[in-house]
Amino acid sequence: AADAASVAGAVQLSLGASTQQVTAAAKADAARNQFGEAQGAAVNVAINSGAKTVKVDISKPANLYLASLFVADAPTIGVSATAGITTSAENAPVCILALHPTSSSTIKFSGNNGTIHAPGCAVVANSTSTKGPNSNLTPMPTRCGAVDDPLVNLPAPSAASGACNHTNFNASGTVTLNPGVYCGGINVQGNARVTLNAGIYVLRNGGFRAGGNSQTTGNGVALYLSGESSNVNLADADFELAGTPLVNIAAPTTGPLAGIAIYQDDFAATGTITHRIVGSGEQNFTGTLYFGNQNLEFKGNGTANGQAPFTSVIANKIEYTGNGTLFFNSNYEGTSVPQISGLDFPKVVLLQ
Repeated sequence: AADAASVAGAVQLSLGASTQQVTAAAKADAARNQFGEAQGAAVNVAINSGAKTVKVDISKPANLYLASLFVADAPTIGVSATAGITTSAENAPVCILALHPTSSSTIKFSGNNGTIHAPGCAVVANSTSTKGPNSNLTPMPTRCGAVDDPLVNLPAPSAASGACNHTNFNASGTVTLNPGVYCGGINVQGNARVTLNAGIYVLRNGGFRAGGNSQTTGNGVALYLSGESSNVNLADADFELAGTPLVNIAAPTTGPLAGIAIYQDDFAATGTITHRIVGSGEQNFTGTLYFGNQNLEFKGNGTANGQAPFTSVIANKIEYTGNGTLFFNSNYEGTSVPQISGLDFPKVVLLQ
């Protein structure tokens, strides 16, 4: 009874329920197991919001049978159990996390023949909206607790405050780029062939755009999108792929952006930038794509992340349309690029 009561309370705690709701759920499960207050038991529920645990103590006078011949007063028997929310590496990793807390389209799927494959990982919408998607989903969604944004307070790398090394950089021909500050962003179009040497590329007051039949490759690369909304047209501060570009980027394995292929800081108001991975080309991102308080749209007929060992995406809202195939593989052991901490699906377990 105590085990079941503590687990029931922890489940409600994982769903963001109030103290009263957590307590009620725990006491209801104790009663279902014949040790509720109506059955003469004392049920005490202790909630530790910081540790994310629920402890239930149940006590009740024992029934005396043969012992009544020798014991005048019935002793009180007490038990306790604690359940909590864990986010250990043994839990299912999260590969898609949409953060908007209330929208009915925090994650939106549309299109006729588009497919998303996410084997071995979790797709999480933090929204409390009860409106379900009009899609064929296997398995069907279940209600679960919200996943905290693991990168919201990530310190900016030292390169983010550096002076401009390039301004409004347009790549053409075959070119090799080095890490630095690219004010106005990087534009890769036509038949350009671009190699990004390992390191952090600060794209200040401008984004990264690739189109045409261009090719962009880089290992150990992190694109850091930054700026000030007063100094930039926000429509030009996005990450956008269109046409038939081939893009292969693997995140750094060490350093301040280890495991992060793209990072969007919070310089712009929530939802004012829409990043777009659109087109019929092939893109492979190994690591985490973080757009924080901005939106992300996948669209087109191409294949994304089919060859990447793993890809994780975090954004305010995520929309997928088109007829292409979008992979979120979970072969974390197949690359030296680390998965960022905190992207583990919370699980309620009995602790003691």
